[in-house]
Amino acid sequence: MSWDAAKRVSAALGGFGLGFGLCSFGFGVVCRAAFGLRLSPVLVGVKLYFAILVSGLSAMSVVVGDYALDPGLGRVYRGFGVVVEGGVIVDAGEGEVLVGRYPRYERLVVKRGVIVPSFVDSHTHLAMVLLRARAGLLGMGEWFSEVVLPRERLLGPAEVGLGSLVGGVELALSGASGFVDMYFHEESVWRLGGGLV
Repeated sequence: MSWDAAKRVSAALGGFGLGFGLCSFGFGVVCRAAFGLRLSPVLVGVKLYFAILVSGLSAMSVVVGDYALDPGLGRVYRGFGVVVEGGVIVDAGEGEVLVGRYPRYERLVVKRGVIVPSFVDSHTHLAMVLLRARAGLLGMGEWFSEVVLPRERLLGPAEVGLGSLVGGVELALSGASGFVDMYFHEESVWRLGGGLV
C-alpha cells in the first residue's frame, strides 16, 4: 500500500491506524463491517474488515468463525472456534464441539468471519503518535522533513514516554498482542512499562 493510500484509509477511519501493520488481539475474530458488535478497524491485505476484540466479549463466550487461519502451518480450518473466559482464550477447536462442551457460555457465530492468530507490529515508533496529526495531506517526504525532523529534537524523555503510552494504548485498542518499538529515549518507554514491557 502506498503512503497516500494509507493516509486515505486512515482519514476514512477517522485517523485510526496510519501505519503499515494493523493488528488483531490474541485470536481476533475478523468479520465484515455489517456484523455490528464492538468493532475496531483492521486492515487485512487490501480489504477493510473489522475485529471484535477478545477483551470486549462477555465473561464467558464461545466464538465460532467460518474459517480459522494457521499461518505457521499454512492451514485453513472450517468451523473453528475459541472459548473466552474473562478476556483469555482457554480452549480452541472445532466450533460445534466447543458449543456442546460449554453449553452455558454465550455463543457468538461469526458468519463469513475468520479467526486469525494475533499479529505483532514488528517495527513501530510509538512516540511518533505525537507527530502524526500534523501529517495532514503531506507526502511522506514532506511530512518527515517539515514535521518530524523539526519537532523530533524537541521531544525529551517525558514527551517520548507520554507519546509511547498513547501509542501503546492505540495498539492495545486495535488489538495488538505485541510490538517492537524503537525511538529516542527508550529508557522512558521501559520505565513506563512498569512490568508490562
